[in-house]
Amino acid sequence: LQLVQNADTRVIMGASSLRKVWQKRKCTVRNGYLTISHSTLNRLPVKLNLLTCQVKPNADDKKCFDLISHNRTYHFLAEDEQECNIWISVLSNSKEEALDVAFKQTHGKDGYNMENLTEEIIEEIKHMPGNNMCCDCST
Repeated sequence: LQLVQNADTRVIMGASSLRKVWQKRKCTVRNGYLTISHSTLNRLPVKLNLLTCQVKPNADDKKCFDLISHNRTYHFLAEDEQECNIWISVLSNSKEEALDVAFKQTHGKDGYNMENLTEEIIEEIKHMPGNNMCCDCST
């Protein structure tokens, strides 16, 4: 299995503490996003912005790692420890590249600045589930 940042590849994911069944899923890392396809074609794939996720190796199993998003933790199982390290590296590098692109755009010629980036981040956070009302006064 050759893993390249802009290539499609597969990884086994999805075992939870409630259900010890791993499911093989097609995953794509591209332009700062991880796309996870479902086993059925009638469901849209999950697209995760890596800037809002955290990658954590599993201390108990060297072939596993977790991807923590704002509303869910995804568990991944690689074929071996080396493949797991490659996945972690690709996800981390893609996140870093996306951050570099975002900061480079803040100094671009088209008037894009840090204020625009801040506004975009705030808007993305506002549209996340549970952020449609004030947590203090429920308005």
